[in-house]
Amino acid sequence: MRRAQALDVIEIDRDLARSLQEDPRATSALNVHVENALDTDFVRLRAQGAPLRIVGNLPYNISTPLLFRLLSQRSAIADMHFMLQKEVVDRMTAQPSNKTYGRLTVMLAAVAEVERLFDVGPGAFQPRPKVWSAIVRLRPTLEPRFEMGDDGVLRTLVTAAFSHGANLEQWPQGTAHAGGD
Repeated sequence: MRRAQALDVIEIDRDLARSLQEDPRATSALNVHVENALDTDFVRLRAQGAPLRIVGNLPYNISTPLLFRLLSQRSAIADMHFMLQKEVVDRMTAQPSNKTYGRLTVMLAAVAEVERLFDVGPGAFQPRPKVWSAIVRLRPTLEPRFEMGDDGVLRTLVTAAFSHGANLEQWPQGTAHAGGD
């Protein structure tokens, strides 16, 4: 079995970061960064090494902004595996004409292959949460997966298109629109 040559951990909780650093199983290969992942410079973290493989259990409240932050620095990232609340993964992997298809789906699809791997039920946790989780894999692409022009223009257009809250059936033939995020 191959083992990681180095493991960089980003942890905002100072007490948890300290306990990770002081764990007797920790080796010199463990680098704990006490910082907010939303502020992390992943390009700097990669430096001249191999592209990063990012793994995490993302809290619901930062999942979307963190995904966008990571994908804005995708040149430094090989792949990402995350456990997220199931409803977030549903939106990430939704198909067109599905009620969960929205802004998040389109923006991720532009720059990454997104694949739901499996669901994780509440019984896997202690204490038991009230929601299901899911594991998702993202494989960023260096170039957009389809012609999209300027990233800022696409973001503005997609946000506007999905902000109306109407469903697809209410729009005239040939107009693409669906509600949701």
